[in-house]
Amino acid sequence: MIHFSHSHDELFLFEKSHRIKYDPVYCLICEEEILDPVYYYRSKSCKGFILHITCTSVYQEIHPFHPKHPLFLRPTSGEDDSISCSSCGQHCPLVYYHCSNCNFNLDIRRAHLMPDGDPEVSGDVRLPSHPHPLFICRVVTFFTNYWCSCCRCQLRRDGRIYVCLQCKALLHESCTEVLPTIHHSLHPSHPLTLLRGRFEWFRCFSCDRNCQGYSYRCVECGFYLDPLCASLMPTKNLVQLSHPHPLFRFETKKDQIPTSCRGCKETLSVEDPVFFCSECKIWLHKSCAELSREIKHALDSQHHLTLCKDYDTEELPKRRDCLACCKYIPGFLYQCSDCKLMIDTKCASSVTRSFRSTVHPHPIALFQKDTSSPTSCLICGQTCNPPFFRCLLCKYNYHVTRLLFS
Repeated sequence: MIHFSHSHDELFLFEKSHRIKYDPVYCLICEEEILDPVYYYRSKSCKGFILHITCTSVYQEIHPFHPKHPLFLRPTSGEDDSISCSSCGQHCPLVYYHCSNCNFNLDIRRAHLMPDGDPEVSGDVRLPSHPHPLFICRVVTFFTNYWCSCCRCQLRRDGRIYVCLQCKALLHESCTEVLPTIHHSLHPSHPLTLLRGRFEWFRCFSCDRNCQGYSYRCVECGFYLDPLCASLMPTKNLVQLSHPHPLFRFETKKDQIPTSCRGCKETLSVEDPVFFCSECKIWLHKSCAELSREIKHALDSQHHLTLCKDYDTEELPKRRDCLACCKYIPGFLYQCSDCKLMIDTKCASSVTRSFRSTVHPHPIALFQKDTSSPTSCLICGQTCNPPFFRCLLCKYNYHVTRLLFS
């Protein structure tokens, strides 16, 4: 076939099975990975020019988002490469739908959002918590790249998607209920006002990320919270634990938390207690907030190990490899100031004792928990599940039974 976006060369139909395994293929029109259907169009001369069948089949459409006039497919050019979608406010890909009468643009991916119910009334859904009429939509094709304009979390394919053309926003149902003004414990001195439909970048005070989209802002202080962090509300008064500063304990109604634990760099779960330090601007698991500031450890029987934090750059060297697992330590660690021994917090709790053995010339450590790196037994080659022995000098691992009965 000849497509207007690639008029100089014919496109041929390929089967998905012709793809190289694990090599993703993306459609140049919608910029989504080709997962389904089984067939797609590809140019033999321009190897990177690949299109979904659905992206080549429709040139004109009457869409419920703009029922007044038909929308026609139109390629972007160097002069209008900053065209934004009238439904979500985001940059349109290579080809988009356009109404020249109204200057209405629709991302080809958003054209696959269809009202759930009577299309004549679905665009006039009014909710008490949102100031504008909404479309309640469902996803009718294989596209998955839908993101909430408010909290920036991915919208589920099997859930409802709320579309506000005035805000140029795709929203979770819960994000249609965000309050226009809130009082938050992270900024108790002034109220925070919701800024809708804005796509300027800002830095969230809570998670310290550069964010884009909706935001809560203090006009007087220039304080910003992204809506997902704003949904995290304290459940109790300040908690001390072993962290040097008071901590807020938070809960959220969302199904994810936008940042990771600063202590271990692992994902924070909404099912576990989550703590925030407003002075350090860090989020922590409860276990990482309870880490002892100083410990006595089997790997260094002569000295105490001190807890060091990755943002205390003066205390830590640039090269931080764990003595136990030999991996780089991205978060908190324990260090001996005399021996310069470093061990990550997970391995610190895994190693409980060290031994001398007639089988191996060096001291061997007993690991009773999983470590940060995979382990295999030197004798049998099988994976070592805790408990197991390791020589920290040779980096050899042994099953307990293999070493004791060798």
